[in-house]
Amino acid sequence: ANNNVEVDSAGDCINITMDLPGVELEDINLEVDEYNILITAKNGVRNYKFNRTFKFSLEVNTAKATFKNGVLNVSVEKVTKPDMKKVNIEG
Repeated sequence: ANNNVEVDSAGDCINITMDLPGVELEDINLEVDEYNILITAKNGVRNYKFNRTFKFSLEVNTAKATFKNGVLNVSVEKVTKPDMKKVNIEG
């Protein structure tokens, strides 16, 4: 387990907080697709990598990230799926 990363996926968003001491903004790479979030970063001495695959879809175009005081915050909304629909069966 990576102790410098916190993932909160309880609500409508995935929120990730990652401590990246000594890392500059331009040394962080963040990629998001429908099910995955990949973060890589380096500070010259150390490489950081976080890769998580989720069981639900992510709304890729809602991804937001901020980097301040060595802490990266990422949030991505989950795709809200409609409830199952009852279908009438014709005989």
